[in-house]
Amino acid sequence: AENVPIPVVIDWNDVATTIDNDPIDIEAYEVIIEHDDLNFDVILSADTGTTLTIPAELIEPGTEYAFEVLAIAENGNQTITETCFVTAE
Repeated sequence: AENVPIPVVIDWNDVATTIDNDPIDIEAYEVIIEHDDLNFDVILSADTGTTLTIPAELIEPGTEYAFEVLAIAENGNQTITETCFVTAE
């Protein structure tokens, strides 16, 4: 995504099935944002929801950030999605 307003809000779809469409119980989500010296890593209970607001103090205007969202199952298996965003000037 480009021209993302600050503070940045990251949201994702709830994970309810495996790749084979079998039901799965997600215990937590982990969100990791990286750029130069920033390494923001938060683990959220699955009950917390699927949205995280990144504080404006951590984000610079006009900057590209890589981020990952991991879905962590009760059995310890993890599924990761990664992408990036560019903040608005």
